[in-house]
Parts: sequence; C-alpha cells; structure tokens
Amino acid sequence: MKLKLIAAAASLLLLVGCWTEKDDIRIKADGSTTFQTEVTITDEKMSVDEVEKSSDSYKDILTKAGWTVEKKWLSKSKPFRLKYTGSGNLATVKSCQDLYSITKVDEKRYRFYFFSGPPVNGKPTRSITFNKGLTGGAKIVDLKGEVSEIANVNSNVPILVTLQ
Repeated sequence: MKLKLIAAAASLLLLVGCWTEKDDIRIKADGSTTFQTEVTITDEKMSVDEVEKSSDSYKDILTKAGWTVEKKWLSKSKPFRLKYTGSGNLATVKSCQDLYSITKVDEKRYRFYFFSGPPVNGKPTRSITFNKGLTGGAKIVDLKGEVSEIANVNSNVPILVTLQ
C-alpha cells in the first residue's frame, strides 16, 4: 500500500511544471463540498497511457482522502485535458498530499493550504474559484480578506473557510 502511494506521488510529480489546474469549489454551510477540476497537460513527451496512469493516481489520492471522485477525458490529443468532479464533507475529508492541507480550527472553521506547481512561462499552474451558489455558503478568507477567486495559488497563503 505504501509503495502504491509513493508511485502515485511520483506520477504526480511528473506533471508538475507541465500542467495547469482550474478548480471550481462550492462549500455549503454544513461543510458539504463539491468540486470540479479541469486539468490541462501540456508536456509534449507524455503519451495517453502515461497521462492515464498519472490521472488515475490523482483520482486515487483524492479518494483516499475521503472524496467521491469521477474522472472524464475532455481531450486525448495534445494538450490533454481531463475533468474531475467530486464531493465530500470538510468534517470527514483528510489532507491530500500534493494538492492541499486541511486543519479543523473549530466547529465552524477550517484552514486550507492549497498546493501548486511553479509558474510555467510566468503563468500560474493552479487557480481556484469559490462558488457560493444560490443558497449561499461558506465565507472564504485569505490574508487580504474575503475572496471568491484565487488566480494564482500560493501554497504559503492560508485560506480560512468559515461555515455559515
């Protein structure tokens, strides 16, 4: 089992620097969370089979952290594109190596650190949109105040999620 996690982490590291990730996250007042993630892989040397293995590892890592996840190919030609959709609850999901860290602060607050690869050609590799939806949702705050979007994810900046 431990060897599988090491292999999964290694396959994710292959993607660092040659992929972009756009997350759309919705967190409700009870902590139930849904997400949609689009990943574009621009590495010219990777084959469909290599992307398939890496993308399965990505899904497995999220599943082991407690998320229900589905993967769908959007393009099997270069640049490769995939979409992940998933759901879970902040009270039950765990930190997810290489993607984010979560810490429960108290009954209504969670601290996240979202991880990202280094910029590629000066462009960020990960962005996140927080979508409250029609029924409202959690309050999302970074060091500057309330946010609905992070255009350039910085793994050193904590994100505080307050359920309301």
